Amino acid sequence: MKALIKKDFMTSGLKLEYLFVFITIVYILFLLAPLDDYLPMAAYSLLLFAPIVFFFSIYNYTETDNYKSELILPVKRYMIVLSRYVTYLLISILCLFSIILLIYMKYLFGLGELLSYQVNLISVGVGVTLVFGGLVLFFVFLLGQKKMKSIGIVSFVLTLVPIRLYMELSKVLLNLQNVFDIYHHSQVILFFLVFSFLFFCISCLISTVIFKRKEF
Repeated sequence: MKALIKKDFMTSGLKLEYLFVFITIVYILFLLAPLDDYLPMAAYSLLLFAPIVFFFSIYNYTETDNYKSELILPVKRYMIVLSRYVTYLLISILCLFSIILLIYMKYLFGLGELLSYQVNLISVGVGVTLVFGGLVLFFVFLLGQKKMKSIGIVSFVLTLVPIRLYMELSKVLLNLQNVFDIYHHSQVILFFLVFSFLFFCISCLISTVIFKRKEF
């Protein structure tokens, strides 16, 4: 599986110098600006960068290849599916680590501190990343990578709409004045984060079953 993961990173089509410039700009803005103002932008920019990198890999490598180069390898089909999910998860973790490093640098220079609602905000970003990734990967293995653009749009809608409804429902049940007050309720965010991780795992299991039954 290590070889499959390495291939995904190598065939992503993303220039490393562009990645370096992007992260450098985010770091500079984050260090110069107030934490409250730029934490949402920095967190969601880096976390949403994970799907972009990963799906560049899928679109560039497998659109015409149709997994042929992977199927000839001495690996079982479930390993091909698992490697996709693990690669996506690794990229997401790296982005999350970058966010944590940003916050630590801010705190180290005495330019701000991390509050509980900001932790919850980052957690929501992680949850959104997992749900979005679980949906896109599922549809890719179900419908094929040639429909990548349509899959990305549909998955984005299917990610944001239910999450927004969940937040609105939580607002009503908790008698909150504003939907964004949910970020001050850790139990609500924790439930969403656990759900997102379980959803990602279930998506992987279903995709494995689908890919095993496919004929190429």
